[in-house]
Amino acid sequence: MPRTHLDEALRIARWQGAGTVYVTDRRATGPAGAAGGAWEALPGYWDELVSRIGTGVSE
Repeated sequence: MPRTHLDEALRIARWQGAGTVYVTDRRATGPAGAAGGAWEALPGYWDELVSRIGTGVSE
């Protein structure tokens, strides 16, 4: 994901008052979008994401 897309997504989430933002590098698969291992691997840019959002982040 390009950095500008991440910045925009976080800006919109904060503007809408989001208390939680979920990030994954996989797409949901299965019936009605059921999770297909979407949380098996964290994105390669995870460290940068955590540093930008803050310490209230869990892996």
